Amino acid sequence: MHRTALTTLALALLLAAPLRADDAPTARQRAEAALTEAIAARTARDYDAALAACARALALDPAWSTLYTERGEIHYQRGMHRQAVADQTKAIELEPGLAIAHARRGRSLGKLNKMKQGEADCTRAIELAPTDPRTWSMRGHVRRWLEDYPGAIKDLDRALELDQTDAVTFDHRGHVRRLMGDREGAIADATRAIELDPKFPIAYLNRARAHHELGAFPAAAEDCDRAIALDPLVWQAHAMRGEIYAKAGDKVAARRHLKAAREIAPPPIWETLDRQIAELGPE
Repeated sequence: MHRTALTTLALALLLAAPLRADDAPTARQRAEAALTEAIAARTARDYDAALAACARALALDPAWSTLYTERGEIHYQRGMHRQAVADQTKAIELEPGLAIAHARRGRSLGKLNKMKQGEADCTRAIELAPTDPRTWSMRGHVRRWLEDYPGAIKDLDRALELDQTDAVTFDHRGHVRRLMGDREGAIADATRAIELDPKFPIAYLNRARAHHELGAFPAAAEDCDRAIALDPLVWQAHAMRGEIYAKAGDKVAARRHLKAAREIAPPPIWETLDRQIAELGPE
């Protein structure tokens, strides 16, 4: 038989041969594939799909610390802070030197009003990974909640020195700048966050807040509308849009947005929204 024909036959037999057991993906490789799916889904804000992918990964490799810290991040983004703390704690038990788990736990503890404990966790993360911008950014979050605005700005500046592509850190620095009275700086940072992530509803909300405080109501209204289009559950955007409509004399639209905010806002906000709706008068 001709050499070319023999080569072709050998290749065909090789391709047709069954996959050997040692060629099959390992449990860790399949878990890594599921984790990649989970991170992509989280980035797309499809949290149900992200949690489902994490569950598949954990079934394959239940002792892998990274899976717990990533699931904890999904819980954080859904506002489930106790679950987030539990997952980050599990990750730290499995790998005590995992800096990102310390940082994420610290930020979640801050959300649970355990501010000093959260700040300490983030500081530990920085000690473990001083060149990871996420550790600085998360301590900046906690320091903002502590109302240590200069400390927060210092941490967020350091995070952005290390990574100029993080939309969340730009947005958060803008938020702190607004709280310090620098509304133009807040608009600049929120705008940069939007350039980096045009589908980031909270960046539009924070820019709207700065525009609103400057009296630039049309710009604030436009940003509120964009935030609502991206995420109808951003109750703060509905509330601000209602205020702007009320100022413009459009009570029907104002009532519609204030009622939408009332349906999804946390209970401590209900009294304020109820008063604003009542001030519009009878329907």
